[in-house]
This record gives sequence, structure tokens and C-alpha cells, in this order.
Amino acid sequence: MKPRAFVLALDYMYHGTCAVPDVSALQQVLSVVAVLQIDQLLAAAATALDKCITVDNCASMLACANQYHIPKLALKAEAFARNVFVDVASDPAVPASSIVALLQSDHLHVKSEEQVFETLCKWLKGQTEPLGEEEQLSMFDLVRLALLSKDFTDSTVMSWPIFKTPRGHTLLLTQLQALLF
Repeated sequence: MKPRAFVLALDYMYHGTCAVPDVSALQQVLSVVAVLQIDQLLAAAATALDKCITVDNCASMLACANQYHIPKLALKAEAFARNVFVDVASDPAVPASSIVALLQSDHLHVKSEEQVFETLCKWLKGQTEPLGEEEQLSMFDLVRLALLSKDFTDSTVMSWPIFKTPRGHTLLLTQLQALLF
């Protein structure tokens, strides 16, 4: 617990208000709020945070919403991320659950499905702990592979290691067959 965040939470408990200097401090206050279970401050902090979402802090907002179980903040941050998908989802700090939620959306603002594929690849490459084959395949299954151009599929998709495995190849063929039927 950061001492300054604890002082801010105490200010709230004694005075009903607290002056938080910036978004980072507000996120730190949430860690104190979670331990002390100050529901009113949690709600106030979540409301304040959902007004401060930017491309630069969206990943930390998503992580914060997931860590402290703040569905309203998660929804707001995910809506923001859908509008600037490539900028936000390229950040390896975005939690895997948020990447999945974004990929499941039919409302991503992207120029093409190629951007979705490339963004997912960039996110996967940025992970400090590589995801397992099953988790990667479940994420790639959310990309509309059938909408990718043949040239892109041949040059980029097929060079991605997961699609050289039998299960990855099967996923690609399954999605392409679904397009035909």
C-alpha cells in the first residue's frame, strides 16, 4: 500500500472527500479501497477514472478494472479501446481477458481484418510469458481469418508459428471452409 494513497483514503473516511492529484494516484487509491472495502470511494474512484481514459492509460485502466472487479470501468475502457483498437490492443499490458473481449466485438474500428490479425500478433509477441498453444488458438479463432486476403494469408498468417502446427492449420481450414458453406 502506498502511504500517499492510504492518506487519501483516510481523508475520504474522515471528511467525505479526497483530492487525488492524477490518474496514477487514483489507481493507487483503488488498491487501498479494495483492502479497506470502502464501497463509496470505490464507486467515486471508478466514476472519476472512466472520465480519464486515454490511449496511453487504457491498458492500465483495463487491468485496474479487472483487478478490482469494476465492471463499469471495464465496459467504458473496452468501448474506448474498440474505437482505437490498434493503438490500445498493441500494448502488451492489456490483460488477455480484455483482448478476448475486444476480439469478440463486432464493432472494432479498424481498416481491415489484417489490422486485427497484426495487432493480435504484436500483443502476443509483447507478452513476457508466452501464451500456450490452446490460448493462442482461441484468440486467433476470434479473428475473422476468412476475411483476410489470400496474399496476406500466404505471406503473413502462414508464417506465424501457431499456424504451422496441426491444430493451427486445422483452425485456418475450418474458418475458410465456414466461408464456403
